[in-house]
Parts: sequence; structure tokens; C-alpha cells
Amino acid sequence: MSKIKDFYFFLVVLYSGMALAFFRSHEGLIALWALGLFIFGRETLYPSRKLFIALGVWMGYFTINTLIIRSFHPMFMGIYIAKIMIAYWLLTNYKEQIFKKYEDTIYNLTIISLALYSIQIIIPSQMWNIFQAIDLSEGIFPHKLYSSIGIYTFHQKNLSELFPRNSGFTWEPGPFSCYVMLALFFNIARNNIKIKDKKRLMVYITALITTQSSTGFIVLLAIIIWISWARFKNIAFKFLSVPIAISIVIYLFINLPWLQEKIVNEAEQDVEEIMERATLTGSSYAPGRFASFQMRWEDYKNYPIAGYGGKNSLQTGFISEDHTVSAINGIGTILGKYGSIGFTIFIWCIFSAGRWLGLYYKYTSHMIFPVLLLMIGFGFGIIESPIIVTLFLVSFFITHKNV
Repeated sequence: MSKIKDFYFFLVVLYSGMALAFFRSHEGLIALWALGLFIFGRETLYPSRKLFIALGVWMGYFTINTLIIRSFHPMFMGIYIAKIMIAYWLLTNYKEQIFKKYEDTIYNLTIISLALYSIQIIIPSQMWNIFQAIDLSEGIFPHKLYSSIGIYTFHQKNLSELFPRNSGFTWEPGPFSCYVMLALFFNIARNNIKIKDKKRLMVYITALITTQSSTGFIVLLAIIIWISWARFKNIAFKFLSVPIAISIVIYLFINLPWLQEKIVNEAEQDVEEIMERATLTGSSYAPGRFASFQMRWEDYKNYPIAGYGGKNSLQTGFISEDHTVSAINGIGTILGKYGSIGFTIFIWCIFSAGRWLGLYYKYTSHMIFPVLLLMIGFGFGIIESPIIVTLFLVSFFITHKNV
């Protein structure tokens, strides 16, 4: 039975990569939940009081949201019922080993990605033909060179591109880099903030380089600053190492053109211009993280208590069901979609999880985990993926003797 549960964990991670249309659909989440219900039947028949409390908190929020927007959305209600139950099953099964399990799974997927990425660089045309034949993505990005088999995604601008970006098991390189950097963080944390597992760390860093992701590199730089602060007990070393680490961060930001230029370009996007263009052309757009945050901030101002919830027509950028300006900013989405209630619960969860991790792995600067999640969430919506939700609910479902 443990092998079946391990396979289920693997499926939750793959689903969180959102590389296939099925992994992005409500039907996919329902199927994942139903499979978990079958595998963890005993745990579901004899649930702990904490599961009822977690579901009760969600239903309390949902009731308030429903009354405010005066619209009932059962699918929206079911999304977090499913995610909370998936988190409960995984956390009660793996307990404190959930982070090691996550790291092992991401490490194996990273090895697969580097192997297939190497082939993609050497024979891109032949690999594209093969991936087209076995594609499972159901054409979610029909106007791009995009094919995915779940465990790896072929994604290039064109077949003549010398160094394409590695998307791994996700739909694009940025989210993949974030999952990899979390694995790197857990590796360092469990090794007492020491560079012990050099083989794994080298694999993670190599994968990060192949993604060419600005968010991934910024997360890595935050981890470097954390190591500089938490690694040394001597206060003099702390105050000496941190400025050096910050100097490295500034140097890399200035000297990596694709890192600096991408952030500057996205910061200069005009939301009004993008929405006007979408209305005139009839096309859907997905602006960068800064414009996305601005859109959801407008939603938050319109619905500050509980957000727009499941009524997507209330969100900024909605034109029609098949015609929207989508916001990729995860933090902005939590603000706009769930309002002050949802954002407060989210912040409590991630900071509580950060304290839990710090006490369990015995490191200082407990804020590092929530800071990493906030950085990742500013770039992408994967902070609402089932695996990330599982990780930040750890302190709620698992009581550790040191916490």
C-alpha cells in the first residue's frame, strides 16, 4: 500500500506542474481527489478533528463570500475542500518526512528533465516530432512549440533556438525553477545549513541555469542571503557575510541581462493598454507579474472583505468566458479572489509553517520559508497548487514535539 501512496504523491506533484490540460481542469482535480479518497479510505473514515476545523474555516469563508457577491458557486466551494483533504492525506501519511519526500520527487523529476533537455538541445527537430506524436497536453498552447508528456515538457520559441529554456514537468520554465529551488532549500535546511549533499545541489543549480528563470534566480539569491545569516553564530560573521551576499545579488542582477531586462520590461507594462488591446483584437492576454498584481489589487479594492470568489465575471480583465486578460500573480490573486479573509488565513498558514520548519530543522530566521513562498507567489499562481498547499498546511495537521 505504501507504494500506491507514493505513486499518489507523485501524481499530486505532476498535477501541480499544470503541464497538461487535464492538470488544469476541474475534472482533473476531482479525479485526483477521488483517487485519494479511494487510496486513503481508512484515513477518511476516521478523520481527525483538525480536518473538520480546516474544512469548517474554508466553509465559513465561502459562506461569507457567497453572501457578499450574492452568487453560489459549488465548484469554487469544492476546490479547497479537495485541496485540504489531499493535504490532510499526505501529511498524516508522511508526517515530518513530507519535505524529504517532496525533495526526492523533485530531484528525480529534475534528473529526467536534464536528460531530456540535453536531447532537446542536440536534436530539437527529431525530439519535437516524437513529442508531437506522444503529446498528452491536448493542445493547451496551440500557437506555440509546446508538447508535454507530464514528466517533461518540450517548449521552445522555434526549433533553431540554440539554448531553449527547460520547463521540466511544468508548463513553463519559471514554475519549474521555483519547485526546484524549494527542493534545494529543504535540502540545505535538513543538512543543518551546510553544503553536504553536493551532488543534489549541483543538479538543482544546473536545472535552474537551464530554466533561465528570473524568479528562480531571485529565490536562489534569497536562499544565499539566508544561508549567510543563519549559517554563522558569530555576530561579526553575520554582519560580514550578509553584505557580501547582497553584493553578489546586486552584481548578478546587473550582469545577467535576461534577469534585469525581463523585470524592467514587465514593470513598464500598462494594464489599461493591455485590456484595451484585448477588447479590440478579441484575443486573450496574460500580462507580467507587476501588471497582474495591479489588476488583482483593483479587485481587492472592489471586494476587500472576501474577494470576488468563484464569480470570475467580477474580476478585472474579464471580457467573456473565452476572452480574458489573465493575471499570473499568485499573491495578487489571493488578495483579489479571497479578499482580506483569505489573505489573512494564507499569511497565517505560511508563517506558521515557517516557524514549524525552523523548529523542526533547528535553524534560525524562520521567516525564510514564508518569504520564499511570497516571492514565488508574486511570480506564479503555483502557491495554490495541491503540493504547495500541502506544504504550508504542515503546522496545522502535524504537531511536532519541538514546535
